[in-house]
Amino acid sequence: MNTSAAAGSGHVAIEPPPDLNPELIARAAAVLDRAPCDARLLLAGRVPKLIAHFDNFTRAEAVAGHLRAAGLTALAFDDLSLKCQQPVFMAREIDFTAGELVFTGDAGLRRVMEKEKVFLIIEGVGRRAERVETAVQKTRFSPGATILAGGIPIWRTRTETSSSESVTAEPFIRLYEASPRAPPVAVSRDALKSFAFLGGGIAGSSTVNLRKTAELLRSECPQAGYDSRLSKPAAAVSYTGRPKEDLELNCRLIFLFRAAQA
Repeated sequence: MNTSAAAGSGHVAIEPPPDLNPELIARAAAVLDRAPCDARLLLAGRVPKLIAHFDNFTRAEAVAGHLRAAGLTALAFDDLSLKCQQPVFMAREIDFTAGELVFTGDAGLRRVMEKEKVFLIIEGVGRRAERVETAVQKTRFSPGATILAGGIPIWRTRTETSSSESVTAEPFIRLYEASPRAPPVAVSRDALKSFAFLGGGIAGSSTVNLRKTAELLRSECPQAGYDSRLSKPAAAVSYTGRPKEDLELNCRLIFLFRAAQA
């Protein structure tokens, strides 16, 4: 989905080709002015990915055009195109009505999507990073206190705190309407309060229930596209090292490429 803005930074993204043959790699390397081994790494992957950045969009659009001529699926984006204008709506509850999906978020906020307007459903597994602090008590011999005590060994106990980052897998679903300005709806295993809408099909595992939720959404919105490539955590591309931001950008690129093909 190329933007018409000529000012500002530009970014080139590609849909990784199924076959990385030497001829394709050589043509891409020439366009990107990179060594073939570097070009191969840039083209490899499972999901759409950003591979080049420029100071202006016009240059990015020209490079994307050359990559398309070389046989790749490539698009150019400006900064705004890569960011949704409104934050992702995190659903806590879902209601299925005759023609609508009603999502309830925090503080009772609601988002209504007409089933026939759901354009894309993405199912995958994200990563959630949490800072974990651990308190450990350590006992150490105190020479100074021992001298003051007349040679009687004195031991001091103190508490030391260490912190580490814990990363856990979190299955998710994203629903998009066709408009790039419409914020997507996020449904995650840990955010949903209840899977009561599954009725008698509810299982004892929240992961299984989320999978059933994706199947139900697909059956209720048969015209919507479906993408599950992010179900394998290794498929996601890391851009910032911040799991939440990287996940949104990966999902956004999948949506933009699907929209460009519509």
